[in-house]
Amino acid sequence: MSWIFPFARARLVCANRTAIDDPGPSPDTAGMRSICATPAMALLALLLTVAGCSSTETGGMEGTAGAAPGSGSGGGGGSGGGGGAVDAGGGGAAPDLASYASGLDKLFIDAPCDPSTPLPLAPMATCNHPLNTQHIEKQVTFGGDPNTTYSVKLRVRGIWEPTDIVGGEMPVKPFMIGGSIGPNDSINYQQYSIEVSEPRQTYWLNNYQYRAHDIHKEDYEATIQVNGGAMVKVVMNDGNERQIANWTEDYFEGLPPYDTAPTTGQMLHLDVVSVSE
Repeated sequence: MSWIFPFARARLVCANRTAIDDPGPSPDTAGMRSICATPAMALLALLLTVAGCSSTETGGMEGTAGAAPGSGSGGGGGSGGGGGAVDAGGGGAAPDLASYASGLDKLFIDAPCDPSTPLPLAPMATCNHPLNTQHIEKQVTFGGDPNTTYSVKLRVRGIWEPTDIVGGEMPVKPFMIGGSIGPNDSINYQQYSIEVSEPRQTYWLNNYQYRAHDIHKEDYEATIQVNGGAMVKVVMNDGNERQIANWTEDYFEGLPPYDTAPTTGQMLHLDVVSVSE
């Protein structure tokens, strides 16, 4: 049977007792032709050929099947790439909008009486401002996108005298949006306000729409509108050198520096509650 292997190596195919191979003359092909002439040997050659073909086909199928998991794995890699795209689109942390108003948070204006003020304070007493404190202004730059207007909710706490603002909108007393200082001597009753450069607006914080030697302890929330990058000024302004002293001895527990004892004068404290678009 040693002569079969040269024929297999030559990949002969024998069908209908005819030898089919590379047409060039060789001892192998000549021998096969003679063998194929014998029916039994022809059948044996045919079986060997079919077995070889089946093996080849099976190997091809396995190769294809082997490729399929590879393709699936590649597809999975594509899916993983899609996951990366999602991460790239939303992986960054959302902006902390409250940080845009960090300069306003815990902003404090202290308007004490001059140290020479007689104590204890008499009812409806006034006192002089310390030198160069008749007008106090604190300015901050708001963060965020200049093309976006943010709603900034503030907690406003004040111990202050009343003033009179006219012509604005008052969503909650004593907070007024817009308007101007009232007639006559209103300028001499100090005003607390927030001025925003964009959208330009003035928010008045202590508008009780009357003037008197009174002191109010106030705690409320109010919302102002501020564009990203805008300048925000928090102002205490008095038209003369005197203010109403804190003769009622009011203070806010837990709010330094006057958390255990009252100021002799007046004060304003802001906290940022929230910032939204």
